[in-house]
Amino acid sequence: VSGIDLVATDNLATQLTVYQCYFADCVIPVPPPPPTGRPSDYRLWSNTSAWVDAEYGIEEPPVDGDDVFIPPTWWMVIDVELPEIRNLTIQGVLEFEDYIDYTLNVTYIVILGQNAGLIAGLNG
Repeated sequence: VSGIDLVATDNLATQLTVYQCYFADCVIPVPPPPPTGRPSDYRLWSNTSAWVDAEYGIEEPPVDGDDVFIPPTWWMVIDVELPEIRNLTIQGVLEFEDYIDYTLNVTYIVILGQNAGLIAGLNG
C-alpha cells in the first residue's frame, strides 16, 4: 500500500497474515553435526580440472576479482594461495587444508543450504 493519491479521510481495507514463528512450534531445529572427515570425492583448488563443471557453467579456476561459486555437490579443499575474491557463494563445502596458513580476501561470503559450510581445521 503506497498511500499515493489518498487523503486523510480515505479508508483503505487491508488484510494481514501474521506469523508468530518461522519454525514449527517456534523451536529452531538442531543443525547437523560437523563432518568428521572429508569425502573421497573431494576436489583440490589447485587442480585445474576440478573447476570444470558443465552443469554449473564453470570452466576454469578463479582469478583475482572473480565471483566464486561452490556448487552443492562439491567439497573443495583449498591447498594453494587464494586470489582476491569479490563474491564467494558456498552451497557445498569449502575447506582449508590444515598444513598451510591462508588469507581469505573476499568482499562478500554467502553460505546457503543445510549441508553447506566453510571449514577451517577439520583434522585438528
